[in-house]
Amino acid sequence: AGQPATIPAVALAIDDYNASRPAGVRPLALALPRPAESRSVTLGRWQGEPAVIGIVSSDGSEPTLLAAGIIRSEAAAGRAPTPYLTASAGARHVTGLSPWVFRVAPRVDPIARLQLGVVRDSLRGRRIAIAYVADVFGREALRSALDAADSLGLTIVATVAYSAELHDLALVAARLRAAAPDAIVCFSGDAPLTAAMLRRVRAGGLRAPAVLAPALSALASWGDEFAGDVYVADADAAAVDTPFGRALVARTAPEPVLGPAPFVSGYGTRAYDAARLLTGAVARVGADRARIRDVVATGSATRVAVATTPDLRFDAANDARVMLRAFRIAARERR
Repeated sequence: AGQPATIPAVALAIDDYNASRPAGVRPLALALPRPAESRSVTLGRWQGEPAVIGIVSSDGSEPTLLAAGIIRSEAAAGRAPTPYLTASAGARHVTGLSPWVFRVAPRVDPIARLQLGVVRDSLRGRRIAIAYVADVFGREALRSALDAADSLGLTIVATVAYSAELHDLALVAARLRAAAPDAIVCFSGDAPLTAAMLRRVRAGGLRAPAVLAPALSALASWGDEFAGDVYVADADAAAVDTPFGRALVARTAPEPVLGPAPFVSGYGTRAYDAARLLTGAVARVGADRARIRDVVATGSATRVAVATTPDLRFDAANDARVMLRAFRIAARERR
């Protein structure tokens, strides 16, 4: 479920498992939501299908909260839920939701603090405007940034919400320009919308660099349009010339709205790692959901996607230790 890179990444992990499984061991297959089926109906149906042994999701925080409610209901009824691994949801509300829900993604508070640190330490800025999408992630990131700003010696000169449905991007851009920040920190999971917003800002003459949340690494694929901007992530979006990068890009349908060049989606790297955890658990204990959950909870000593974290371990609240880095978008030829 979720971002476009999730399905090919999970399919790649399943193909890797099937290619190496011992003779006589049943292969795994990818289950997908039915067309036009709501998330709640899909998740409820999968709980009732014993053949579904795990869910990898790149949905945002709000759908993840919905999924956790369904999973808790299953557990309360005495049934073993389907282990649920989110490769995207960053909100603090996701922490400790259920023993069956695992976060293979960075939390919002270290994301926000690192973005502000980039402004201070790399860009040598002090005045920050924050542009955020007013969903669970965006609101929590805004609070985290406001909490961290004083300790980092930074001044928040504007906070501006933006969305495709509710906000006039021209007005958003005018407010950001009026604040005259040294940098614009963007909290959003919508790369095309953020690109459109930044284009409006720059068309009006403000050249302050943007510091982007992990989901906005797709802006690195626009050639040199966003060169000089920075995104924080656990994987380099430009790392396409690796075995994993080539395999994922080859399986991902071109999406012109996300730019002309291929890129490695952080959703894809984390979804692949999550699926590898599930397939590794199946290889050890078979299709028993409760035993699969117990194996997943131990994590993995080796991450196999393009990521900076050397291992994949969960804390007591089932949050993974995800290491983030800052990547500056470099100019490159359009493909």
